[in-house]
Amino acid sequence: MTRRHIDPEINQPRKGAPLIIGRDPGYEEISSGKPFTGDGGRLVFGGYDRVTGERLQGAVAQAGLMREDCNITYRVLRQAWNGDFFRHSWDDINDGLRQLEKLISDLQPSFIVCCGAEAAYDLVPRWPTLTDRRPGEMSGGRSVKGAKEDMDRRGFMWLPDDGAPFPIMPTLDPLAAFYNPMPKRLLIDIDFRRMGSYLRGTFPRQHFPSFTRVTCEADMSPVWDSELVAYDIEITWGGEKFLCIALYTMEGHAFLAYGDGLGAVEPWLRSDRPKLAHNGQFDRYFLDAKMGIPVGGRHEDTIVGHWACYPEMAGKSDTGGGNQITRKGLNFLASFHLNYPWWKTYTSSPDLMGRLCVNDVVATMDCHRIINKDIDDFGVRWQYERQLQKIPALIAVQKRGMLIDEEMRRGRLRDLTERQSTLETASKEAGLSFLMEERHTHDDMGKEYGWYHLAQCQCCNGGAICKSCNNLKDLKKPSLILWGMRQGHSRDDLKGMKVADIKALLHPCKECGGSGKVDTWDFNPMSPVQLTTIMKLLDVPKPYLKDASEETIKKLFNWSKP
Repeated sequence: MTRRHIDPEINQPRKGAPLIIGRDPGYEEISSGKPFTGDGGRLVFGGYDRVTGERLQGAVAQAGLMREDCNITYRVLRQAWNGDFFRHSWDDINDGLRQLEKLISDLQPSFIVCCGAEAAYDLVPRWPTLTDRRPGEMSGGRSVKGAKEDMDRRGFMWLPDDGAPFPIMPTLDPLAAFYNPMPKRLLIDIDFRRMGSYLRGTFPRQHFPSFTRVTCEADMSPVWDSELVAYDIEITWGGEKFLCIALYTMEGHAFLAYGDGLGAVEPWLRSDRPKLAHNGQFDRYFLDAKMGIPVGGRHEDTIVGHWACYPEMAGKSDTGGGNQITRKGLNFLASFHLNYPWWKTYTSSPDLMGRLCVNDVVATMDCHRIINKDIDDFGVRWQYERQLQKIPALIAVQKRGMLIDEEMRRGRLRDLTERQSTLETASKEAGLSFLMEERHTHDDMGKEYGWYHLAQCQCCNGGAICKSCNNLKDLKKPSLILWGMRQGHSRDDLKGMKVADIKALLHPCKECGGSGKVDTWDFNPMSPVQLTTIMKLLDVPKPYLKDASEETIKKLFNWSKP
């Protein structure tokens, strides 16, 4: 019998050694009997790339550690069918959690690294989940099977002060990093480097400061006196109205103003005092276009600085599935520049959103201190300045909006709608003619096609006798006798007959022929499923089956012409 189970690798049975947790073993791990020996494992602990032969140093080296310094296990110690975590039984998942909790209790690790969302789900508070894996397939819901890979939370540390039993840091799934080296492989190295710095005591935990609530202009004195102030706004849940604005000076003073204190902040916003923001284009546009407060002064921007220093991580690049693989949000920057506790949990509470806003400006200022130095060290000051110069023009275009000939737009939209309607009607008629003529009602498995349904007859309501087709008020004997007399039968003969015998003389339903069932057809050419299915029934060449769109329908008509 093939083995599908693996045991943890305990290199340091003493208490206090780091613990590395993966998702579940793969083929190579099961074959070797050791965890983290596949492609992803070699990125973490080093080894030779099986394709290129390249010697991989391993991310643990960034922490100043070797494999022998760490204990290694998985969230589930059994291999999933076809490597799909969704295929694990709930017995395996629950057993894996019990074994993991016991192992952590016995080893008392000094630091835990969770490699991947599934490994982090049960250990990191409020780990996000997907509601559905794929439409119509197995639902992950609020469980470890629906754990969402989160590039924003990776690199953050949950410490005992935050309520965690031991220091915990999630990082990315190393196997995903193997197939997507930029930026995921780099981020895993950064995360392990952060772990090493924390263990050596050179990366202490940072704490967000308290703040002053702004209610009058006198509260703004430290802001006016500061050489640089970071600011950020938050809008209401739903994104329509202003909620609050936070400010943080270079000297370390934090301020927060809601709507009642905005009047005290407005003169500073309009002034030429230097300002700092993260993605300040959004804040400046909202304040100007939505609230009539043009923001003056020179603006530094950490998102632009991040782009200038790390273009391979900050530039937009999408995978084939449409998932953005690069990030430049504030929490993403904080995940490898700073060591604050996780704070980016949005809520509808104005008080909690105010605290989040303050934390944002504190992190923005701290990131700016690091990135501003990197800009000079990397020699990219000119790229940074050039990009900053574009922002006012971009805001102006955003305020103005696109210049559109509205009459032309409406006319073309009307033409497109009419063309689609004509095409839909023609293709529906052609499709129904073919389907009804060839009687394509059921597939090979005996299941009805989407365009066909054998429904109950609405005329006779599925009955063998139809009152409507025989002009009957009811099926009582007097009514049946009157019907028989209209058909030429003798009254005396009808009186001597049983009701059932008279009913046997009635005409069958004209709609269903007395079967009680009728064929209903409703072909929808705009349905990708129905269009693809009918094209297969027509033996349409495979190139036409690539998608189900208006262009495909046109190709289908051209192909079907004699």
